[in-house]
Amino acid sequence: MRMRIPAQYNQIEWYGRGPQENYPDRKTGYFIGKYRLPLSDFIVNYASPQDNSNRTDTRWFALGNNGGKTLKVLD
Repeated sequence: MRMRIPAQYNQIEWYGRGPQENYPDRKTGYFIGKYRLPLSDFIVNYASPQDNSNRTDTRWFALGNNGGKTLKVLD
């Protein structure tokens, strides 16, 4: 699925492994919990990305703005 989200939604909160990016082959070093980050800290910009900013075992995530509005996506 793809959709455009207004730039003002600049915070992300999720329940899953974190807070750093993690993948199935090295996920056990990251605890399942509730995390919150600015999107600028969530996204990792690699020079030649194949995959980036993955968080395994995510059950839900929410994008929020400074006005308190959120868009929540559930598994």
